[in-house]
Amino acid sequence: MLPLDLIRARRRKGVIKPIYLEGKTGLLETLIAVYHDHVDNKRGALSSALNDCEQLGYDYKLVRGLVSVLETRCMFKIRSVIPPKKARTLLFSEAGRRVIKSLDDRQKIMNMISGKLGVCAEDLDNSLYADLDDEYILVDFDSPDPIELTKYYNYALTLGLLAYSRKIDVGYSGENEYLNSLSDSLGVAEIRKTRVNTSITVSFKSTKRISQRGARINEWFGELCRQPSWQLKADIGYPVRYKEGSSLELSHLREGALIKRDPREDETVIEITPPKRRQEKPRFGSIVIMEELANKLGVTESGALKEVTGSGVKYRNLGGVLVLQDLYQTLLDELGKDTTLGVARNVLKGHGVRNYMPVIEALGYTVEWGRPRGESRVYRLR
Repeated sequence: MLPLDLIRARRRKGVIKPIYLEGKTGLLETLIAVYHDHVDNKRGALSSALNDCEQLGYDYKLVRGLVSVLETRCMFKIRSVIPPKKARTLLFSEAGRRVIKSLDDRQKIMNMISGKLGVCAEDLDNSLYADLDDEYILVDFDSPDPIELTKYYNYALTLGLLAYSRKIDVGYSGENEYLNSLSDSLGVAEIRKTRVNTSITVSFKSTKRISQRGARINEWFGELCRQPSWQLKADIGYPVRYKEGSSLELSHLREGALIKRDPREDETVIEITPPKRRQEKPRFGSIVIMEELANKLGVTESGALKEVTGSGVKYRNLGGVLVLQDLYQTLLDELGKDTTLGVARNVLKGHGVRNYMPVIEALGYTVEWGRPRGESRVYRLR
């Protein structure tokens, strides 16, 4: 979904309508080209170029909203010869033992440390802060075409409004047990069935965790949009400054051709027989990237490790990446000893991994970069 401060909608006489994107191919093509041009470049340079696009005369909310959709199709990676934390620790420890008054003094320390590590001083310098956000390298961009990007943006915008729902009424032709079960997980759901149609009413409790609600609605709304015939009416509490809600109405006839969930967000779904209880997923997921979890929790990586260990779930520690014990061998079998980056990415995506490079490396694989990116060789020596 779009960040909540980027929602574009019109509200009039108790009715709210999202401002959908239609026909602005010039802006879409420009943004896509910017991402293509910055593959193998730093995130900071990409961000600067994207900021320039806000000066093209379009609503900044539109530009930033499109960027947020395109970001989900990017893969960034730290590119350093030496782990940045190690480089900083060694350099600052040595610098603390002496007085540095000039660039020459700094260069002498750089030469000393790089010599001990067996690298050149330039590689050491480039590695020092490679883990800062602006220093990450864009190594892969899965580009959508402008028409598809338009639909993905419109879907994300709609989802942003639905996150503020107080109540949603939907109807669709036929019957979909998975959609019905998702409705039960959203709130208090009332499901009514006939021989040809299904109607659902979902009532939501008040919450300040709008982003979490949007994440839950995402799978549900995406499944609804797949039905051949559907209609939706929601009571929306946005903007929040209004005490009275606004009515949002959507249907496959009007909005169906304008919105589409990005297929990159789709996950493998296992159909569950209703009488059986669905097995709970591990709290931290089946594959945990410790740096990402630490940033999310606002703690150190050692603190994050304690959180995961305390959950009682058994993981295999691969050094910066944790994998469920039962999943480790499965991943190796699925990846094999020699494959391509495209295949490896799809395998890991099927296990819920979006930032796949740290996992590939933690599993002991080496990447020989080539073009196109998806054809890069991925192999494991041991």
